[in-house]
Amino acid sequence: GYVVGKLRAADLNTDFAYAASFGAYKTADESLTSSNTYQDDNELSAPVEANAVYACWLKCTYASPAAADFKIYMTVPSGATAPDWHYEHDGGTGVTSATTGITGVPGTAAGTKDPLDWHGLLIVGATAGTAQWRWAQATSDAGATTVYLGSYFLLKRIV
Repeated sequence: GYVVGKLRAADLNTDFAYAASFGAYKTADESLTSSNTYQDDNELSAPVEANAVYACWLKCTYASPAAADFKIYMTVPSGATAPDWHYEHDGGTGVTSATTGITGVPGTAAGTKDPLDWHGLLIVGATAGTAQWRWAQATSDAGATTVYLGSYFLLKRIV
């Protein structure tokens, strides 16, 4: 068996390459106006097993008015953690917990699509459940904030 934190390069070259990948793909645009209250994304969620570790990637294409900006985070089952996720977007790069999220991802000119790439580990404890992406406007604005078709959430179990 494997011990978290003790994965060897040789393990990655064999077991990781054959581990099943799964996830969720947005089949339609989803918009929200005048709300800075987080909402579940309609499609970007995936079931996760207890006592498992996943390598995860979120590729999100969004647009939000400059006055609204964009915020996003992930809910996970009780006891799970998602520390030190690395993100990149037009406004910069950084490291944060996926369960803490990013607030104030820069909005852009109306209709301008921006990419958000975010990746890291999801370490699930004794409780299985769902990893669910939630997002909203950082500041409520009448303009539409949209997460676009083609955005996806990919998970690969590594332990």
